[in-house]
Amino acid sequence: MKSLSTAFLPKFLKEVLTHIPTLAMKSMDWKGALKEIGPLAARMGKKHLDEDSFKTLEELNIQDISLTRESVNNNYDLLSDAQKERVGEIVLQLYFSQLNNPEGLNLDLRAKHFEWINGPLLYSPSNVWFKLREDFRQGLLDLYRGFYHNDDELFDIGLKRIGLSKNLTQQEDAQLKELFKKHFGPGDQDKVVFELEHFKESFYELFKFFMDHEVSLEKDFMFLGIYLVGLYMNLEKLSVAINVRKSFLQVFPK
Repeated sequence: MKSLSTAFLPKFLKEVLTHIPTLAMKSMDWKGALKEIGPLAARMGKKHLDEDSFKTLEELNIQDISLTRESVNNNYDLLSDAQKERVGEIVLQLYFSQLNNPEGLNLDLRAKHFEWINGPLLYSPSNVWFKLREDFRQGLLDLYRGFYHNDDELFDIGLKRIGLSKNLTQQEDAQLKELFKKHFGPGDQDKVVFELEHFKESFYELFKFFMDHEVSLEKDFMFLGIYLVGLYMNLEKLSVAINVRKSFLQVFPK
């Protein structure tokens, strides 16, 4: 399948997919993805997240997040830089914590669902809920742990577990690792300014590699891309440097 018609998609998915490179679309398991998009779109017809999914988010006990079913009014423009930095750290804690939830995660992390009022960050989750395949989820966590804990062996395990280093030569495998580390960002990750343009460029390089080396990607990659775009849209709006490593280690200490 060469492309996906977005005419039937809800507004959120249309918006997010414009930020995922066309090249990425060509290397996906579309048959598997389309089976998931229908039920996902149907869920989005309901304004609020269902009770069971909402409860699993509560049980994650994310520091400084207050879940609400009420509507919120995003107020990032009124915050000081210090407050914006703190908000960014909390949103990243939410991003990483949800990956630790075997019951699924809310893909929609856009700023419109968050409000800061002198304390916990209010989060009103929409009904964009998706459950990653368990081995994919665990492999992704291995990848992140390997990167932020400076554990190359675990990083390699993560790549293998999500099926990315299959049939690659040692040289190609090393190239893929560098591309992923470039995507995650440079240095100690203690001062990262999030820009959608950077995300699109690094994502493009990854998917170009997959196309060039005929690496087949399962459907979960598209939904991970949607999750990442929502995150970047949120953090780009803050326009401040954020300590990503601090947020990750808050959720997954060594």
